[in-house]
Amino acid sequence: MLKGTGQVLRNLDRWYQKKMAGVQGVGTIISSKAAKKSKVDHPWKNQSYAAEQGLYGKFRWQGTQGIIEHGHRVNYGVWLELAHDGKYAILEKTLNELSPEFRNRVK
Repeated sequence: MLKGTGQVLRNLDRWYQKKMAGVQGVGTIISSKAAKKSKVDHPWKNQSYAAEQGLYGKFRWQGTQGIIEHGHRVNYGVWLELAHDGKYAILEKTLNELSPEFRNRVK
């Protein structure tokens, strides 16, 4: 092994750990923002408020891949997203609006 290689590898590992912690922090913030934004911006008129209250966002790891999960907890959420040509959809729109912020923050 070349002289100094061990230090380079330790530095690289330290950088990697910091970067992963940063991704997790930003992912957690963005997923929380997505839930809050969807609850305010959804295009449907509330009747029982169940759909609004059931909107959620969370960050999780799948192996080394960070995933922002944003969805509905009500069983009819899929219909809000897909029926009527997406008239009542909110999930994809919200994530698309927040994705530039995510990218800028994890640089």
